[in-house]
Amino acid sequence: MLGDKKTREQFEQKYPNGVKQLLDNNFWLAQWAPGTFGYEFPKNTGVPIKKGSILIAQMHYYSGFAPGEKDSNGKMEFKLSKHVDKPALVIQVTNNDWFNKPEENEMTIASGEVKTLSVGTSLDEISNYITKNINLDKSKIKNLELHSVNLHMHAHGASGKTYLKPDNKDPQLLLSIPNWDLDWQRDFVFTQAKIFPVDTLKQNQLFVECTFKNYSDNTVYGGVGSDDEMCFNFSYVALDLE
Repeated sequence: MLGDKKTREQFEQKYPNGVKQLLDNNFWLAQWAPGTFGYEFPKNTGVPIKKGSILIAQMHYYSGFAPGEKDSNGKMEFKLSKHVDKPALVIQVTNNDWFNKPEENEMTIASGEVKTLSVGTSLDEISNYITKNINLDKSKIKNLELHSVNLHMHAHGASGKTYLKPDNKDPQLLLSIPNWDLDWQRDFVFTQAKIFPVDTLKQNQLFVECTFKNYSDNTVYGGVGSDDEMCFNFSYVALDLE
């Protein structure tokens, strides 16, 4: 995995600047977790996909307690359109350093420890990410539309929240889950999208905050495994263009 420093260095020796190129040319199409259903993107929005793109599905199926289990009818369906008025992406707010291997990891939760972690990014950085990935002229943006929030942790999650932090103003709470339940996850879609004119994007940040309680006998680290921990907010963000 390229999260491993040695593997990353070897990859860079073979493909100079290769890690950046990989990061610059991929994005999330959608996310799903137990407890959610399929959904349609908000009206007049959609995720642009270039012809010839490769879609990768990461599936978490059965544990070691269910040997021999097979998926007999799993499937994915997509609704397609030749054009959307408002291009959008699913945005992840997290700290990628939390998912490095243990000796490099910034997310460590000792046995018996209660720990709170948070990270944020500006709406301007989010708009830059979208325009870069879909090859869009940023000067065409009129407004940014925030359509949803979705908090994600694993088994040691205790509580969490997502909020907006405008400059010199009190935070605006978007989602609070005071009693985290791994088996109940979903997108929380706003009745009306939150609209931000382009000249306000630098002054607004989107934050996620996660609190963990480690009741196990072992230190828990950040990572992609089910026994590791995560702290994510997923939001569907669209751009209203001139």
